[in-house]
Amino acid sequence: MTAGGPVLRIRWLGRTAYSDAHALQRGLFEAPSPSSGGADDWLLLCEHPHVYTLGVRTDPANLLDGVASSGAEVVSTDRGGDVTYHGPGQLVGYPIRTLPARAGGAVDTPAWVNDVEQLVIDAVAELGLADVGRLPGCPGVWVAPGSLVPRKLAAIGVRISRGRSMHGFALNVDPDMSMFANIVPCGIADKPVTSLVAEGCDVSMRQVVDVVADLAARRWAPAGGSQRSDVVWRQRPDDLSAFSRGAGPGHPVAPDAHSTVPVDTPHEPRLSSVEATSTSAEGTSVRLERRRSEAGVEASVSISERKPAWLRAQVDMGEGYRRLKGAMRDLELVTVCEEAGCPNIYECWSDGTATF
Repeated sequence: MTAGGPVLRIRWLGRTAYSDAHALQRGLFEAPSPSSGGADDWLLLCEHPHVYTLGVRTDPANLLDGVASSGAEVVSTDRGGDVTYHGPGQLVGYPIRTLPARAGGAVDTPAWVNDVEQLVIDAVAELGLADVGRLPGCPGVWVAPGSLVPRKLAAIGVRISRGRSMHGFALNVDPDMSMFANIVPCGIADKPVTSLVAEGCDVSMRQVVDVVADLAARRWAPAGGSQRSDVVWRQRPDDLSAFSRGAGPGHPVAPDAHSTVPVDTPHEPRLSSVEATSTSAEGTSVRLERRRSEAGVEASVSISERKPAWLRAQVDMGEGYRRLKGAMRDLELVTVCEEAGCPNIYECWSDGTATF
């Protein structure tokens, strides 16, 4: 927390199981509030594997026959609202924040729902999709809300307890829209669901995350500031080696200091060995350095500096070690040393000592 207010910590988690994201939410939700010197506010952004989530007011009739054969998980949650779908291609956002109280100490829940909706509306507008807003009586974000055929673009479902929020929004970027046919989304049977891509807004998940994160920081942390860290965006083909991209063996990613072979990097033309080693003095690949930076690691410590010499286990696979290992194999013995992955196995076995 800064002097101006709580810091909003924004995290892109990548594709995360619903139960894992919920457990993380729960832990952050139950942390002490910033007013008592505890946790800051959070915005967790992620995709989920195919899952149908049931709100506390879900009507079982809104789960149709296709759910059982869809291959998707079905999970009951503690959020408001009815049944909805989450899956790849959908951006799910979980703001965990301590909300301002009205006179009397209660949080204005409709105002918070409106706030979350507005974040999504502003983000979608910045991404280039016009005529997006609210539909009276139907929470969420809608395309062409004033037309004869309004289409739901984002679902909203929140929970507020002790002044702190959980759950949030699910924005359809480019999910498998057929999965919505297995349910009555949010219990609204007479209005279709849509996505950014289906509406002609051809954007990537990363673009959407960047816009949402930037707007959330400005909206929810104007005084305290924000801090963002992402898991590695691994789905980009150009973030893979040449071999993994099907482009042949490529060149060494991390040559030693004396190599004259250019480095095969994912985003720029190949670097000379001098440029590569100046970026990574110990032979760490430029790709790895970029991933560290993307994940918020400002100054990584080299492997040789992480442990003092007296703490680093030395690998000694000399004659004594090989002799004892051969005896273990010949006698078909199982040792604690191997089962426990003991880092001192080389030292002990070289001295002729094994533990059973």
